Amino acid sequence: VEVRAGSGVRDQRIEQAVDWAEELQERSGRSDVLSHELLGLARAAAGDFPGAEESVDAALESSRATDPQQRRRLAGQRWSYRLRTQPELPGPPPGPPSGPPQGPGPGD
Repeated sequence: VEVRAGSGVRDQRIEQAVDWAEELQERSGRSDVLSHELLGLARAAAGDFPGAEESVDAALESSRATDPQQRRRLAGQRWSYRLRTQPELPGPPPGPPSGPPQGPGPGD
């Protein structure tokens, strides 16, 4: 697939990301902090900064938003949305490393 400037493919993908994030948020429930955060990031990517701010506010208002580091990250995202800028994306959650298994290869 070849993507050319002005083809609208990027806009379609962003719109699809917003749709998926909205569906995830609806299925996850009103108190799910990460689904609200994801929806805010998707809305910001689409240029909907008021909607992004609304999503991050819902995340901050959740009774599950108790981790201080998470609350600081969300507050930083809200600030970025008010400035109409895309916030720095959070890194992957801690867990086992991904990728192919490490160890001796064939013939070792």
